[in-house]
Amino acid sequence: MKNSSIIFCIIITVLLSACTKKIFYLTPEVHGKVYDSVSKKPLPRNHAKIGFDGLTGYEAPPIILKADGGFILPAVTKTYFFIRPNVKKYDFVLPQIYAGAENYQYKIIDYSPFYIKQVSEERSGYSYFNKINIGIIYLEIEK
Repeated sequence: MKNSSIIFCIIITVLLSACTKKIFYLTPEVHGKVYDSVSKKPLPRNHAKIGFDGLTGYEAPPIILKADGGFILPAVTKTYFFIRPNVKKYDFVLPQIYAGAENYQYKIIDYSPFYIKQVSEERSGYSYFNKINIGIIYLEIEK
C-alpha cells in the first residue's frame, strides 16, 4: 500500500509539472513614443504599425498610440507544456523593431543598446520577462 501511494504521488507530480504552462520570452516588451520628425510632436494619427523585425508580420494589427505618442509593443513569446520549443532558430533574429504609419516612412530601430543598458545580465535570456524603453522614434513623412 505504501509503495503504491508513493508511485501514485510521483505520477501525479510528473503529470502536474508537465501540465504547467511555461513561457519563453523571445523579445522584451518595448515602450516608446512615435513623433513626427519635422514638428517634433506626437503623430496626428492614433495608430502605427510597430513590430519586431523578423518576428511580427507586417499584417499584424496596428498599435494604438496614446495622445502623447506612447506605445507598448508586447513581448513575443513561445509557450509550451512539456516539450521545449527549438529556440535556436531565433538566435539569428536581429534585435530590431520596425515602426511606421500611414503617410510616414517605415523605420528600423536597433533596440540592443537599450536592452544592454536596461536589462541586467542575470535577467537576460529567454526565461525572463523584460521591459525596455526606447524613447522617441521620429518618423519622416513619405515623399
